[in-house]
This record gives sequence, C-alpha cells and structure tokens, in this order.
Amino acid sequence: QFALNGRFLSQGHDALSEALTALPNKTSVLIYADANARHAVVIEALEAARHAQFEKISFVTQQ
Repeated sequence: QFALNGRFLSQGHDALSEALTALPNKTSVLIYADANARHAVVIEALEAARHAQFEKISFVTQQ
C-alpha cells in the first residue's frame, strides 16, 4: 500500500506515479518501508519517483 504525504492511495502504483508527477516541487522524496515490505514494492516506489523526475531519492527503513 502506498501513501503520499500521510494520505493512503487506493489505486496502488498508478495512483502513486500520478500523484508524484503532479507535485510542484521535485527536489527530494523519502521512501519509507517497514522491515516486512517486499523488495518489488519498494522498487515500484523508486521507479515512480524517478518517472516523476525527482532529483534526490532517499530511503528510510522502519522495524
């Protein structure tokens, strides 16, 4: 499940990609994932951020 700015997105990857693209400030994005997150889901978030042309992408893990 993806969330952006604390709001969950119901449509998954496509909704995340659209929401990231719509943001005006594309300087940086933090991708949070808990220890149980599947790698494929984290990569989907990374690809969505890259597609939206963010300049700096960082990862934060939670246990």
